[in-house]
Amino acid sequence: FEQSEEVVYFAQARTVTHKPWKTGVGKGVLSHYEGFEGPAEGLSFETIVWLEEATGYVRFEWVPLSESQAAMRAVYWPGPMECQQSGGYTLLNWQQGIRIPNDWPVATTKTPFNGMLGTAGAYMPWFAQVEPDGAYLAIAETPSNAGYDIDHPAGGPYTHMNIRWEPSFGRMAYRRVLQYRFFAKADHNTICKSYRAYALETGRLRTLREKAVQVPGVANLVGTAFVHT
Repeated sequence: FEQSEEVVYFAQARTVTHKPWKTGVGKGVLSHYEGFEGPAEGLSFETIVWLEEATGYVRFEWVPLSESQAAMRAVYWPGPMECQQSGGYTLLNWQQGIRIPNDWPVATTKTPFNGMLGTAGAYMPWFAQVEPDGAYLAIAETPSNAGYDIDHPAGGPYTHMNIRWEPSFGRMAYRRVLQYRFFAKADHNTICKSYRAYALETGRLRTLREKAVQVPGVANLVGTAFVHT
């Protein structure tokens, strides 16, 4: 919360209920939280964690119902994933894209624009972590007012990653959705191809060839070292 800098945990809600949730495309659990005290007084929200049966994708949805008395700084949910196996690494859309091995000797500290999606800290709304026996791709389906946090100390041997949902004009205002895609075996190519498929499915994909039709100078970018050229 903004003024008090106080952290309020979901478990501090005096009323918490869970029930099965099912639609024609998937099923999961709907949880309801209300009855907070302190700066969170008046706050109520629901979470939906559900599996899309046709694809195996898992969605985490945070749904605001009523606002708290104090202004919220951010909602951190779902909690951080931990990548800690030897040979594992984290993928970020940080500027031209970076790969952070679990044992990388340099600590990851401040990220550009505090890791806000749609900035140089994350040009595309996803991050991923890959280990020898599995991987995941996290896609923010509601990327506005969203960012990520990363914890990688010098030498690792781990990297923590989580999404962060921030207010819009001082209010949480709308549903936030994070999609996870899990893989039994993957590398950075697998991850990038999966996000490209998502962009195509949702109508967001625009190839360089398509862009060059509108701006012919785009063709001059092929082969350059930096997108900023």
